Amino acid sequence: MAALSNNNNHFRPLLLNTSTDTLQLPHPLLDEPPIALRTSIDKTSSNPSSTSSPPPPSSSCTSLSATLEPIKRLSDSLFRKGFLSGTFSDFTVTVLGMSYALHRIVLLHNSYFACILQGPWTEEGKHTIHIHIDDPNVTVQGVTIVFGRIYGKTDVPLSSSNARSVLAAALFFADLDLCRIAVDFILADISSITVLDYLLFADAFCYGDHSTLILEMCLTLLCRDGYARRELRRVFARMPIHWFHRIVSSDSFWVPGEEERWAFIVEIITLRRKGPPSIKGGEEDRYKKTAWADQAVRESTRPARRERFIKQNSIAAAAEQGDDGEQNLTTTTTTTTTTTTGTTTSKSHNAHRRNTSDDATTDDDGLAAVLHHSVAYEHIPFPALLRIRAAAEKQQKDDDLFSTSQDETDDSDSTHSTNTSDSSNHPFCDMLERAAWAQMKLQNMILSCARETTHLGIDEPIVVPRTDTRHIDGYCLSTVLADAKVLPHDGSSFPPMRFGVEFHDLHEVATRDKVYSNKFFYAGSMWQVYLQNLPRQNPPILGVYLRRVAVPSLPSSSTPYADPRQTTVTWFQLFCYFGDNCFFLESKPDNFELEQSWGWKINKLYNSAFAGGKSLKCCVVLGHV
Repeated sequence: MAALSNNNNHFRPLLLNTSTDTLQLPHPLLDEPPIALRTSIDKTSSNPSSTSSPPPPSSSCTSLSATLEPIKRLSDSLFRKGFLSGTFSDFTVTVLGMSYALHRIVLLHNSYFACILQGPWTEEGKHTIHIHIDDPNVTVQGVTIVFGRIYGKTDVPLSSSNARSVLAAALFFADLDLCRIAVDFILADISSITVLDYLLFADAFCYGDHSTLILEMCLTLLCRDGYARRELRRVFARMPIHWFHRIVSSDSFWVPGEEERWAFIVEIITLRRKGPPSIKGGEEDRYKKTAWADQAVRESTRPARRERFIKQNSIAAAAEQGDDGEQNLTTTTTTTTTTTTGTTTSKSHNAHRRNTSDDATTDDDGLAAVLHHSVAYEHIPFPALLRIRAAAEKQQKDDDLFSTSQDETDDSDSTHSTNTSDSSNHPFCDMLERAAWAQMKLQNMILSCARETTHLGIDEPIVVPRTDTRHIDGYCLSTVLADAKVLPHDGSSFPPMRFGVEFHDLHEVATRDKVYSNKFFYAGSMWQVYLQNLPRQNPPILGVYLRRVAVPSLPSSSTPYADPRQTTVTWFQLFCYFGDNCFFLESKPDNFELEQSWGWKINKLYNSAFAGGKSLKCCVVLGHV
């Protein structure tokens, strides 16, 4: 690794193409310029002190407008007379019980129909085809919007209730531009009200990269803000137990420390036992009327056209009412969509990724597993462990939540527990005692080391990074949280330390050279994260570093002892929530002297940190070897 000019700071060079490294991660929400830039442009354009009149339109603009006007009129006429009225229709498509009077020459604009009409299929030459769609997300409303776009209706009336249907229909009929529009809307629409519906939708139905983007944004919101935003607690209280377990136990779930993680889990369990709370504010969101839907209703009332087009016009009326826009998020069967002839097949990718063993577990058993296996109790200070134990003993008299299976207690090392009559009857309390024993054992290992010792010889069943991060693209929270092993460090006597830091003031980060987080105690040393801003470099760079600091000379309950060693060998991982992105950085075991830092400085971190307008959060995982 190359060293900076400061002997106490080191950075890990990223082996990236220079031109690529200056770009942000590809993400639909980051296509616009930063908020600050847009604001300054808006203020300049609306300055009331300016006395100059707006410049007259140039001749080139006038010419372009004159050229596009006939195209616009043609597109509008094609949509109204061709699609809504069905004038001179020569092709009928029946789908979801509705018949559409369409036109071959227009349908050739769509790749799905072009394949049917021009390919070597049995539909070629027919005047009517029946399309069978098993995907429960495809509705009449979604199909109508897709067909309307084929006829030139470019503005898409999206809402929270119909966006999923539009995405599914667009994917089935190969309208990739509409897929992108629907996904962009969904990503912007994800909030505390809608996040659970979108999470379950993306988890249950695999629409390729589209589902991955939606799932990633949902998990980013829940992992980044789930602890800090109180309105999201209602979401955790309603979500399936397997998602609750995976998120709150993950290293990527931002929480200040393990004691706060335990308190958060207990609060959510209390809410779940009271019954799933309703999330108000989204129920009234329904498909709104549009001008072309009203026109379709009016067309259906004309006697000359009523009989011929009554079915087609009822489609727009159904879309206007929004009844078909409701989403079925509980369907988990694998589906295939085909034409009646069987010559064209398009899978809706309805592959549900849920672990079926979770469904077989009762809610109380699942909640007990969350409480037992999601928290690294070994890193909760001893006085806090005593408080947790007292609460558990009080609750355990009439509640089996703090109990665990006999297999779990048998697998533990009997030498690590105190054989008292109380602990033998209270498995959860016994687990807390083993955690306290692990704290004392680690403290004894460190205090017995000589000053020149670097390795502790910890050989644990945990995943220790063997290489350093060389790039920050391609990491997905959905991939990590889909792992069958929920808690990465479960079963370890000395699990790594986990804590979360937050930088609230973006102005301070942007204007100061270095901004430091709070310090956290781990294994006889204090640890903190700091950001280093290098705006004058071209391109500008933001550095993120982990720093080892000496323990204060006076011991306390939060800093009970000091590591006598000059150098430790430590590995670490950082989950950096900058803007709407999560960047994952990890370091193999390296030497940390007192006041020494290791980290990265990357242009992509700089771009994302100031583009989203959000506070910067980091989840830190570190451990000695």
